[in-house]
Parts: sequence; C-alpha cells; structure tokens
Amino acid sequence: NIGNLIANSFRNHYDADIGLMNGGGIRASIESGNLTLKDAHSVLPFGNKPVLAEIKGENLKLALENGVSKELGGGFLQVAGLSYAYEPSKPIGERVLSIYVGDEPLDYQKTYKVALPNFIFAGGDGYTMFTNDKILVNESNAKTDVEIFIEYVKTLATLDLQPEGRITVKQ
Repeated sequence: NIGNLIANSFRNHYDADIGLMNGGGIRASIESGNLTLKDAHSVLPFGNKPVLAEIKGENLKLALENGVSKELGGGFLQVAGLSYAYEPSKPIGERVLSIYVGDEPLDYQKTYKVALPNFIFAGGDGYTMFTNDKILVNESNAKTDVEIFIEYVKTLATLDLQPEGRITVKQ
C-alpha cells in the first residue's frame, strides 16, 4: 500500500497519466499514527528524483514484464493510474495478461505521460526499454522523491491505505 501512495504522489506531482515506483526504492513501512518527517525519510532514504517522461505504451508493457520477472524483488513496480494482471507461472516476457490505463486498455502505440524514478528511467533494475522515450522533466529540474511524497501526504487529511486491486496475480 505504501507503494501505491508513493506512485500516487509522483503521478499527482506531475499531473501525469501514470506513476511508477520500484519496490527497491521503498525501505520502510509506516505504522499507524502520525506520519513524521523521519518516517517519510525512512521510507524514501535515497533522494532519488522522479522524472516526467513521454513513454510509448509498448515500452510500458515491456517495463511491467521486466518488473514481474523479478519475483517481487526490488525491480517490481508499484503503479498509479494503471492496473494490470499477471501470471507468475508463465514464461518471463509473457506474464502480463492485461493492462489498463484508467478504464481503457493500454494502447501500445500511444504515448503516455509517466512519472517515475530517475533510477528506473536511466535503466536501473533492467529497465532499458526507455532509451527512445522523451524526457520532459529531467532529474536536474526535479524534486526528490521524499519531497514529493511529503507534499502529497500533506494534502491528505487521513491516510487510509487499503488494497485497491491495481495489481492482480492470476494463478
């Protein structure tokens, strides 16, 4: 659920179609009660900078396939503005079964505005599919992930994190 919240914060910050967050960038969970600055910095300790890019639908599919090939490791993607289903028993590269942006199926030829960590956009964790996508806000012009997260959380009266069905695992 913290991954959903972080992906939401990136998407909201850039008014993007989609927000992505890699699981390896999340280093703590949040306990019930008041969220402190110390909590936020423990969740996002690296100072990564989310960037905004125009990413082709087919590259989003490749990114999701890469994420589900990691067996829930650090490269597994948390998402906002997007939902998908995958089957872990299928061969790598064929695991993602369906992808929706909002209520519409992902259009492989369409370009989407995506907010994501600079680490992922630059190829970290095997995300090499973005090399031909266009960067709109690069890391030198971006705030850190924790700054964006804190700003977003401040806009919410209460954090009530419930599973939202953004990612469905088929067996």
